[in-house]
Amino acid sequence: MNYNELNSFIKRYATEYKTKTAMLLTGNWGSGKSYYINKTLCPYLKKHKVQCVVVSLYGVDNLSELSKRIYLRLRLPTLSKKSEVKEYASIIGHSIVDNALSLKGLNIGISETQLVKLYESVNLKGVLIIFEDIERSSIDILMLLGYINGLVEYDGAKALLVANEKEILGQNHESSDYDYLKAFTSQTKENEEPVEDERLIRYLRMKEKTIGDTIQFNADIVESARSIIKEYTSNWINAISQDDEIDKIAGILRSYCNNNLRTLIYALQKCDDIFSATDSSQRFEATFYQVALEGALIISKKFLCSDIPRWEGTNYISVQLGEPKSPVFRFVFDYLLTNTFNVDDIIATSVEYVDYCCFERNATRERDPDLFILDNFHVLKESEVRTALYNIQNKLKKTDYLSIYAYERLALKVIRTGKVIGFDTDPICAQMISNTKKMCRTHPSSSQEIIWGLISKISYDTEVMNKYQDFMKRFAEAIDNSNKNVIFSYKPEDIESFYHYVRQHKHIYMSQHHFISNLDNRKLVSMLINCTAEEISRFRSILRSVYDGATKETYDDSDKDALNDLLGRLEKIAPEKSNWDKIQWMQIDYMKQNITEFIRKLR
Repeated sequence: MNYNELNSFIKRYATEYKTKTAMLLTGNWGSGKSYYINKTLCPYLKKHKVQCVVVSLYGVDNLSELSKRIYLRLRLPTLSKKSEVKEYASIIGHSIVDNALSLKGLNIGISETQLVKLYESVNLKGVLIIFEDIERSSIDILMLLGYINGLVEYDGAKALLVANEKEILGQNHESSDYDYLKAFTSQTKENEEPVEDERLIRYLRMKEKTIGDTIQFNADIVESARSIIKEYTSNWINAISQDDEIDKIAGILRSYCNNNLRTLIYALQKCDDIFSATDSSQRFEATFYQVALEGALIISKKFLCSDIPRWEGTNYISVQLGEPKSPVFRFVFDYLLTNTFNVDDIIATSVEYVDYCCFERNATRERDPDLFILDNFHVLKESEVRTALYNIQNKLKKTDYLSIYAYERLALKVIRTGKVIGFDTDPICAQMISNTKKMCRTHPSSSQEIIWGLISKISYDTEVMNKYQDFMKRFAEAIDNSNKNVIFSYKPEDIESFYHYVRQHKHIYMSQHHFISNLDNRKLVSMLINCTAEEISRFRSILRSVYDGATKETYDDSDKDALNDLLGRLEKIAPEKSNWDKIQWMQIDYMKQNITEFIRKLR
């Protein structure tokens, strides 16, 4: 049943059924039963003038206490303003009434005997009493069913029990398939053990007498997620309120969270803590907010179960803890762990995420409506296809719109579709080339890594084939040639970070066959004059990481010439032209020895 069908069914039960039995709504913990009752069912019943009260059995350990809760739920809204109970209720609310104002220790001038008379004086006929958290009550389940049976059979009430029946049956989270027939019958097959759980049999027999319909609750995850998100009002929420994003959140709830809406509420609240605090000072792209919540949702289940993992990933992003399309951000992870965050870390993450989107193989925007049209252009209207191509052209102006891993296929689709409808696709192809150059300057890579090489049959159309092959040639060149000038500040304090950068991208320099020739030796020597012994040693480590194990095939003649030039410049430095002490001079001597050895290997 969907929510509308379930609402109608419960309303018919409350207003028309003559069966004098209760109804059971069962579902897993966290599946959204309480959320449905309070946000959907109760407003619906109120609109249709069906009187109902919701009573939680959580923590209730006796039937007298349960009677008090039912009485208070029914009577508090109608008591005189002069009533002391009414005054307390108006001050502290229902949740306190259910606990502190459970009439334990609170003197309202009425004896226990008088209270019992008050409970019995309430007219329950036609009232729908919704009992929540049945399995969390300390009252014996058989006593509870007997009590509810009395309410529906003798007092004329209607009762909706809301529970996780698997817990009552002792099945926990196993399959809900239970052999009720076997539990009811006393006959056993040969060599078959008799049913030993007499209490379970008694429960099932009592249930047969008390409960008419048992309904398996299946939450409408999409609508529930939408409703939960609407309760938040911060600016960033707009980014996750779109239909496509809510569908994706619902998919994560199904795949990672067992449809547990409490996990969504937890992750959403944590992200709202972070982003509502930064709304006025820093705004980010919608996709950044979306992925932050998606990653938080994936990881939150572990935190809620106290199964806290170690951080795995870069300084700011973890695919290992999330998934390629929804990585976990470090600032989210840290906030779940410590409830603290640093705005600078969020900004740094947003910068790294731009690179991540452009290089992550799976960041392909498969839900993008314009890309969908491009994939299905052969069955759509020309006007729709033309508009989609215009939109893609504009969207590509942002480098994080689509992974450059997707450019190989996108180019073919664009060129082929453009040929059919007479659309000039050169600006789209040029934008992809421009994006590639820009991204590979800050995130070096090689064409062997980026280009999939999976498209063997390009097209029967010669014009399409030639245009596509020309694009692929320019695409490969843009990847391989964008980092000819190695980016380095030539500041001693940046040597350490440059060392890690070079080690990470050593394969790029090897594929391009040059490294030191990309640097300015004059600036390098000027920098080294002002370096400490430790900084000189670290720069030596940079050279060794690149050239140790190199052969004459690894790097080209331009690099050998650049090494000779650097060695010559170091040889010309006189003691009076530097402030080096003897330890620094020792490091320079070591560097000259290293460079001499590198040159020998490259001959």
